[in-house]
Amino acid sequence: MHLYGTDDGRTSTLDGPYFAASKDRPAGLRALSHYEVGWVRTVTFADGMQKVQPIISTYAKPLWRSLVKKYDGVDGMKLVTQK
Repeated sequence: MHLYGTDDGRTSTLDGPYFAASKDRPAGLRALSHYEVGWVRTVTFADGMQKVQPIISTYAKPLWRSLVKKYDGVDGMKLVTQK
């Protein structure tokens, strides 16, 4: 993940994607419906303090099962940085 601006010592990680059927969903991410994909963003500040934020994307139609199978359990940072 690339962050732009003046470096103030923060780092950011993105964990996911998580789906309704994901068995390893983190405790901070609520149960998801078949219309949602969840991620967890963690920002670590220079002093070591962390801010954890769940991110939930909602879709008008259910996701294809093939998509859920393809990305379930994939490390979010690897997924974002793949070309």
